[in-house]
Amino acid sequence: ELERTELKEIKTAESTTKQRLGRLGRTQPGDYYALYDYPAGEQRKYPVPQICQSDLVNIEFSLRKSRLRTTLREFLQYLPDKPEREFVDDAIKQLQRLKFVDSSPNEHLTPLGKAIAGLPDFTSLPMSKAVYKALTRYHCGRDLILLASILSVLNTSTILKSIPTEYKRSEGDFMTLLQV
Repeated sequence: ELERTELKEIKTAESTTKQRLGRLGRTQPGDYYALYDYPAGEQRKYPVPQICQSDLVNIEFSLRKSRLRTTLREFLQYLPDKPEREFVDDAIKQLQRLKFVDSSPNEHLTPLGKAIAGLPDFTSLPMSKAVYKALTRYHCGRDLILLASILSVLNTSTILKSIPTEYKRSEGDFMTLLQV
């Protein structure tokens, strides 16, 4: 509803507690100390499925651009636990706002959506859209792809602290990463 990722503290599921205990003693003897003690009935038997906790926009787009050429609505029938329908519908609306999917009843990928589908996965569709614009409109896509790749796989705050001063750029951290 808020169109942002929210981290929530949740109680560990009973199956997760048992799984952690089961890992004990596999390589050497040890003791297990659970750092939580829930009253009976407060713990879920199993964890909430990942699909019900995830941002569905990227999942919906990935399904549409995959070889399956399907949608989350069609794919839901194969899932034992399903995200709420309103969240699936909202993911499609967000793709329409990004102009990746048209608003026709079939909700096909737009030319922009097809172009974005041809790019590497940058973990964020707005980032992919920015890279596409950099490639096509501003002709600086190589640098943007390089930055996006660095930012998606590295702990940049740690790296930036370890870069010698002579390599740091006054224009900011992104330019410093490009300089390196």
